[in-house]
Amino acid sequence: LEREVDVVNLPVAEKIKPGKATVTLEMASGLKYRLDTLSSVVRNNRANVAFDNNGGILKVKEQDSAGNSLQETGCNTINVPYGGTYSVELCDGTKVYLNSGTKLEFPSRFDGDVRSVSLKGEAYFDVTKSKEWPFIVRTCRSSVKVLGTSFNVCSYEEDALEQVTLEQGGVEVKHHDETYLLHPGEQFELDTTNEEVEVKPVNVKLYTSWIDGMFRFHNMPLDLLTVKLERWYNVHFVFSNEVCKNYRFTGAIRKDVDFNEFIRLIERTTNVKFVINQKNIIIEEK
Repeated sequence: LEREVDVVNLPVAEKIKPGKATVTLEMASGLKYRLDTLSSVVRNNRANVAFDNNGGILKVKEQDSAGNSLQETGCNTINVPYGGTYSVELCDGTKVYLNSGTKLEFPSRFDGDVRSVSLKGEAYFDVTKSKEWPFIVRTCRSSVKVLGTSFNVCSYEEDALEQVTLEQGGVEVKHHDETYLLHPGEQFELDTTNEEVEVKPVNVKLYTSWIDGMFRFHNMPLDLLTVKLERWYNVHFVFSNEVCKNYRFTGAIRKDVDFNEFIRLIERTTNVKFVINQKNIIIEEK
C-alpha cells in the first residue's frame, strides 16, 4: 500500500509559493484575453457561441442557432503558464482540467464527424458521451480516441514519457500505425527516447489527484518529481550528482502549500538536502 506522509509543523525559510498564473485565451480571430481579469461574456458571432468566464472556468456555450450559416474557422487557444491550472467546458459539455505549462487548442463549435482538440502539456478530460460522435485528443506524438469517458493525458514536448491514464470508460491510443485499447485502471506509456510503448495497470489517483489540488507520488525518482515541481512553483532544480536523481519519494501533499514545506518533507524521507538560491534549487546528498 502507498504510504502517505502529511505535512505538520515543518520549518520554513523564505517562502516560495505557487505562482499566480496569467492564463490567456487567444480566439481564432486573433483577439487575446487575460482570463484572470476577464469576467464578462465574450461572443463569437461567426460561430454563434459565447465564452463565459466565471469562477476559474471558461464555458463555451452555443447560442441561438437560428439563421446560422457562417462557420467558425481556426481554433481558439488557452495557455496555462507555470504556476497555475484552469478549467474549460467545451461547447458539447466536455470538461477539461488544464495543468501548469499546458496549451489547449479547440474550436468554438464542433462540426463534422468527430470532436477534435490538440494538447501540449497535461489535461484531465471528462468527455460528454456520444456513440456517433467520437472525441479525439491529439498530442505531438499520439492521438486518443473516445466516445465518452474520463482520462488523463500527460504529453509535454520536453518530457521523456507520454502517458494516457484511463479512469472510466474506454479509449484507443494511436501511435504511428499501432492502436492500443485501454480499460479502466490502465495506462499507455510511451518512452519518447526509444519509442517503446507499455500498457500497464496503475493506481489512477497518482495521475489524476492534481485536479483535486493534491500531489501524490509513489516511489517516484527525484529527477521526475522535480519536473512537476518546477512547473507548479516556477523554480529550477540542479542536481549536484547523478546519484541524487535516483532517490525516490512516496507521499501526498496539498498543491497550495509553501514550497519550503514540500522540500522539507522530501528531506525528512530521503537522503538529500535542498539549497535555495532564489529560484535556483540545488539538490545535494546529506
